[in-house]
Amino acid sequence: MSKPQSFIEGTLTLVMTGLAVRVLGFFLRLVMIRAVGEEAIGLYHLILPTFFFIFTFTQFGLPVAVSQRVSKYCANKDFVTVRRVLYLSIATGLAISLATSSCLYIIKDTLLIQLFSDRRVKLALTPLLCLIPLATVSSILKGFFQGLHNMKPQGVSQLLEQVTRLALLMYGMKDYSNDTVAMLTEKLLWQSVYSECVGLVFLAVTYLRTSLPQTVTKLKANNLMKQLFSIALPTTGMRLVHSFGHFLEPLIIHHHFVLSGLSITGATRAYGLLTGYIFPLLSFPIFITQAIATATIPSVTDAIEKKNHRLIHYRIHQVIRYSMMIGIYFTVILMVFPHTLLHLFYDTKEGLTTIKLMAPCYIFTYLHFPLHAVLQASDNTDKAMINSLISFFIKIAALTLFMRILKPTLGIIIAFSILSIASTWLHYRSVTKTTGYCITQSFIMQLIGLFLCFFFLTIGTKYLLEMFNALFLHEIAGLILLTINYIALVLLIGLIPKSEWITFITKQ
Repeated sequence: MSKPQSFIEGTLTLVMTGLAVRVLGFFLRLVMIRAVGEEAIGLYHLILPTFFFIFTFTQFGLPVAVSQRVSKYCANKDFVTVRRVLYLSIATGLAISLATSSCLYIIKDTLLIQLFSDRRVKLALTPLLCLIPLATVSSILKGFFQGLHNMKPQGVSQLLEQVTRLALLMYGMKDYSNDTVAMLTEKLLWQSVYSECVGLVFLAVTYLRTSLPQTVTKLKANNLMKQLFSIALPTTGMRLVHSFGHFLEPLIIHHHFVLSGLSITGATRAYGLLTGYIFPLLSFPIFITQAIATATIPSVTDAIEKKNHRLIHYRIHQVIRYSMMIGIYFTVILMVFPHTLLHLFYDTKEGLTTIKLMAPCYIFTYLHFPLHAVLQASDNTDKAMINSLISFFIKIAALTLFMRILKPTLGIIIAFSILSIASTWLHYRSVTKTTGYCITQSFIMQLIGLFLCFFFLTIGTKYLLEMFNALFLHEIAGLILLTINYIALVLLIGLIPKSEWITFITKQ
């Protein structure tokens, strides 16, 4: 078995590969639009939400359960049970996904097609249903490697999938001009199937090359299944609540835009501004805290199994520290330089005011996924599910109330700000009750100091750039210098202890 990665190493691996995957994904979307056209892309994205919704059922929360349980049994040196966790999870996931895909395939030409307003998706349903079992097994294997504190296989497999998808897309470009929109959409889905196969083969080969010591098993299979489902079921419940929330959100927002006096076309455009520019830009850095959350589950689980309360609190504090460092940096940049980022990513200036107003409260969202991961690692997934359910009702109630009594855009800003604060506070309260960890006053003062120092430094930089009528490239250079200064501020304030970065450097 390869040497486990530390929390910082695992997080950096996921952040770097995640960034590479996002860059490749951005390039892939550009090539895709030029290769197949907007209509085929629209049809492709019409069917994708169906895949994600079905996938939520079929993976059944097993990747999270596998990650947590594998980490637990590795800490106890029970490697036979580690293997059994993987085999049992793959068997369960395959059974559910194959049964679901088979049933949907039987009804795809009668009932399933009725869900879509555009019947041209019919050809794309077959590759979609083939993709589900492959993606399920792949996600379980990724969870297994996360439990072993080895984030490299997950990152490499994601990169391989994106590169394969891009290569297949470019290879087939010569034939696209002769295809109908429905055929193009089908080809895009088959390319996803082939790329998923490549990623799955890599994960399988990596697993076969992973040697685990032989030990005596300590659990019966029925107990093992019960333990897996104790995490998997609440995780599935949370994701279903999340999916249902995403289903209701556009309906409520669009409806209240129309009630405010906008035409249906105007309401659609206003919602497109939110989902096309504002929310993606605000949530772009979230992939970093999601990487932190992924690395959190095995790290905290390992500390819990060792019954080392000091290490548990240290890991939780470490997670919160790094999440807030990321959050403060991006919050300040979004507050002061939204125009630069909008121009860089989307070549537009729309949504400036909304981003400036939403960014300060959105900082709490950077803590949401890591705290959620701590609850999963400490076997409190049921509490995380209850928190998600409460957050769902807060979101729907706040959107309905504030969009009705205020201007719609202002109502959205207030509603999502309340959601960001409430959902994070609920998770933090649960973490405090279950682990005894509390954020100290000195740590809060460090964060406030970092925020104020960087905020005034960023304001000063913007003032200088405006005074000299700086070009766009000068603004980018200013952001790079601000990033370097921010890292220096973090080290100066002491948010990264010397012991951590010295240990990391010496390991390299």
